[in-house]
Amino acid sequence: ISLINFYSNGGDVGSVRRVFDDLLVKSTATWTAIIAACLNVGKSEISLQLLKNMLETDVVLLEIQ
Repeated sequence: ISLINFYSNGGDVGSVRRVFDDLLVKSTATWTAIIAACLNVGKSEISLQLLKNMLETDVVLLEIQ
């Protein structure tokens, strides 16, 4: 997640995507990080598609109460 956040803070969504795609296991934290990175640079359509992709995987969503 640190590398995703590093590239995200610099606005380098391409590198964020490469790091994310190379992950063998994607957690809710990594999904959230890439979605937020895309939103931060105005890529709302990509963020929405990523959210849909996340919901189609077997990632365990955490419920906040």
